[in-house]
Amino acid sequence: MKREAVFSHITAAVLAWELAFCGVGCLISGFSLEGVKPAQMAALCGGAAVLGSVCLYWKRGGLVLLCTGALAAGFIWRGGTAWNEIKALAYQISSLYDNAYGWGQVDLGFPPDSGCAWPLGILGVLTALNVCRVMLRRKNALWAVFPAALPLAACLVVTDTVPKTGYLFGLLLGILVLLMTDWVRRFGRAEDAWQAAALAIPTAAALGILFLAVPQKDYVNHVPELEGQLVSLGERLQSLTRTISQKFTGGADTEQPRRVDLETLGPRVQWNYTVMQVTSPTGGAVYLRGGDYNTYSGTGWIASENRTEAFSGGAETAHTLRIRTNGVKPVLFVPYYPAGEVTLTGGRLENGQNLTDYSFMLAQQGEAGRAAADAQYLQLPAETLKWAKALANEITAEQTTTGEKAQAIAAYVRSSAAYDLNTGRMNRDGTDFARWFLEESETGYCVHFATAATVLLRAAGIPARYVEGYLVTCRADEETAVTGEMAHAWAEYNSGGVWSILEATPSAPTEELSTVPPAQILPSFESTEPAESTRPPASRNPAQGGTSDPQPARKALPGWAKTTGAALLGAALASAAVWLQSELRIRRKRTAWNRGQPNQQALARWAQVRQLALVLHVPVPESLHTLAQKARFSQHTLTDGELAEFDAFRASAWAEAAPVNTLKKWLLRLVFAVE
Repeated sequence: MKREAVFSHITAAVLAWELAFCGVGCLISGFSLEGVKPAQMAALCGGAAVLGSVCLYWKRGGLVLLCTGALAAGFIWRGGTAWNEIKALAYQISSLYDNAYGWGQVDLGFPPDSGCAWPLGILGVLTALNVCRVMLRRKNALWAVFPAALPLAACLVVTDTVPKTGYLFGLLLGILVLLMTDWVRRFGRAEDAWQAAALAIPTAAALGILFLAVPQKDYVNHVPELEGQLVSLGERLQSLTRTISQKFTGGADTEQPRRVDLETLGPRVQWNYTVMQVTSPTGGAVYLRGGDYNTYSGTGWIASENRTEAFSGGAETAHTLRIRTNGVKPVLFVPYYPAGEVTLTGGRLENGQNLTDYSFMLAQQGEAGRAAADAQYLQLPAETLKWAKALANEITAEQTTTGEKAQAIAAYVRSSAAYDLNTGRMNRDGTDFARWFLEESETGYCVHFATAATVLLRAAGIPARYVEGYLVTCRADEETAVTGEMAHAWAEYNSGGVWSILEATPSAPTEELSTVPPAQILPSFESTEPAESTRPPASRNPAQGGTSDPQPARKALPGWAKTTGAALLGAALASAAVWLQSELRIRRKRTAWNRGQPNQQALARWAQVRQLALVLHVPVPESLHTLAQKARFSQHTLTDGELAEFDAFRASAWAEAAPVNTLKKWLLRLVFAVE
């Protein structure tokens, strides 16, 4: 027995060191923490694992560890550097999260030369001691698994934090071994520990095959693609709902007009799923027009569906732009300006054929229909027109041409507020979004700037409309992924029958794009790349109504956390589900074993011992069968002594059975819920 106990303590020390050191290593390598030496962390975690294993050999060893830890904590704290290093570690980790999601940095103030060795060392020591306690005191493995997995969970928050393969492999191996040997360690015999430890060999082999089959350099992030497919599925369900609704209403069109609810517009949340891919033979900024809105209500934009307008370029073709969407979209995204005849219905080009791959021939000379704009593009609410007309006249007092006036309005709107995706909502009693933005709000994003520009253009007597779509920076002859981050809103104004883009958002690719004539919209990559200092913070896709401004795509990093992580998470969830159902069944059996009247207990115990005898291939004593018959058919009430015979059989069944290896015991517990 002493030999098995020594082996258990050695196993606990090894596993504790592995989980502690590899967990700390994931943080060091994932967050690129400087000033931390892995060799020192390995020695510290190893010392803690050995100390915990030795102390817990005795019954009062836990108290010794507690006193030793308190003395060590006091010594470290008196050194004066531990708190500064904790603050430095929090700052470094929160900085990466802030770059990814804009959560903000945790800056509690610390010397610039502070390292973070102490907090990582403390984390490793606590992890090692906790694993030793769980293993040697026969606690549930989950008490060790969750704390040990916290460093890996911190790395899964963003894809920029990629741990080294060795640390990741060691941590996952330790967690899997700890989980698989949990039942044997808690309920099995001492000699079973050898067989349980042997599970580490096939587990390491299987995990190694997984790492070799899916090397880190080949990891691909499929989450954006999945998000795009879900969005496409939602669009299809909406279309199907409308079709069914029309059939039940006798063919009447019950579809509501498209709206942008400005009064509910607030801070944006980022969704970086891929919407489509665009390929252009030339590089540069490409505006992809989704649809426009013609009616301004003061608190929103409404798109009238009964409009039919030509939107096309000249006859001379410059080049072809190809678009491939992830799933069927309700509209075709139209670049500026398509050659040939293109007709917009309700402000957009309907995708009646459910196309996912299409191309546009772009014209050298933009025409956009060459027709005077309808009076509807000058309409404004009476209250809006009063203040907007006075302001527009003041802005354009020194300009003479339509283009000059539009440029002056764009410059005024751009300088009226700072770009910020965390802009709050309009006041509850507000009735005019554009006025609130220009006079009260100090920040805004593309929806705000485009709305204000459109309103001022109309007030200045220039036909204008609010447009949503995507603004993409393409590279010549390369397929560019268009993500939700690139969603954008801008204004169009009509001059001489031609609709031109007016870019009023401060994050516009170039100042020159604010009033570019159609013939010059064709991409020119060298002239449209924005200066880094003019770019706003990382954008977010809107939750309702509008769209968010385009941003340069982040550096592509391996998607191991989203792909292999998802696979491992799925496997872990499936394993947890299997384990949970067995635990629930076992708990129910334990309850039935001692619940109710003695005869009810006897019948429940008889059912369980029969199943145990069946799976272990051992005979059931005739005396137990007789007791079950008495409990079922006679008026005799079984005594405690008679009930104890069932307990005795269950206790001796495993010893009487042929040798059962650890794997079989584990399977019997999970499948048949026997213990």
